[in-house]
Amino acid sequence: SRPPTEVETRDMGTPPSASPPSAPLPPQERPKWTKLALGAALFTFSVGASAAWVVTRANALEGPPVQVGWPPTIDARVLAEDIEPLRRHLETQVRRPVKFSFAGTYQELSQQLLAGEVDFATLPPVLLVHTEDANPGVHPLATKIVGGNSRSDGVLVARGSSGMGSVADLKGKSLCIPDRDSTTGVLFPRVAARRAGVDWDRDVRLVVSGNHLQVLRDLVEGRCEAGATYSAALLNAVTQGVDVTGLRQVAITGRAPQDSVVAGPKVPAPLSEQLRQALLSYHPPADRPGGTGSVERISGFVAVRPEDYAQVRELMAPPAPPVPDAAESDAAP
Repeated sequence: SRPPTEVETRDMGTPPSASPPSAPLPPQERPKWTKLALGAALFTFSVGASAAWVVTRANALEGPPVQVGWPPTIDARVLAEDIEPLRRHLETQVRRPVKFSFAGTYQELSQQLLAGEVDFATLPPVLLVHTEDANPGVHPLATKIVGGNSRSDGVLVARGSSGMGSVADLKGKSLCIPDRDSTTGVLFPRVAARRAGVDWDRDVRLVVSGNHLQVLRDLVEGRCEAGATYSAALLNAVTQGVDVTGLRQVAITGRAPQDSVVAGPKVPAPLSEQLRQALLSYHPPADRPGGTGSVERISGFVAVRPEDYAQVRELMAPPAPPVPDAAESDAAP
């Protein structure tokens, strides 16, 4: 398709052995194969151009953007890079632009979803329960699979110099948490502390770090003596320059479903179903589930299991008041 290259030539004469140039054939005497070749070339070009137009048309993104909000589980910059392959996949499936946004707090994300500022949101378990209670019209679509697991362990981590060996040692200590609505960062360690005889409200001094990666940074830098996070954040923190070699895992505090993508109460049902199918069809390459240096490592999605959230609700319920001893009841006036 490029124009012929102009090359400077010199008249060197006709070599003795050269034959005189052949006279061109008149149009009516040109071989039939020339006409056939020309027709075939034109047909091929026409088919190729039509196919290219069809592909381009099929891949076109039309309509208003689909807004998906994300919680501050890790640094927004790191999260955005991790989930960019997912964003591109969703665009190709729903044939509309997909925009990801990152809330400053868990509660802010819930409010954005309920107000219709985002169409969908990825909610950790406790936040999902709070959001459903605020508006039953929200609809869970799919749960993340991270590194092949649809569930996540909450872990209590401490500085090696803290002397902590169990959850009971939280008494009188400072604890870094990611957000007050975090499942692995607050609900699980609070329940574990209560079972170990530690009063969460009086015996533990909380330091709100803002996200799980920052919990580990604050712990390494000495802002707190212990930290509550989830296992994958601890395992992959080194990819973000957090040296966790001086930390030790004190206890596994609980196990919960990974975050789930939820449709807002104002989202049309067809769009919700379209996004649900797009999420369930997401299967990134096994060697790069979330990009180089990934912390999230989203490897797919599965259907939401209601029983998982029933267990979370049980843990969120306030403990029942102690039953008075029968002898004490009889002795009461």
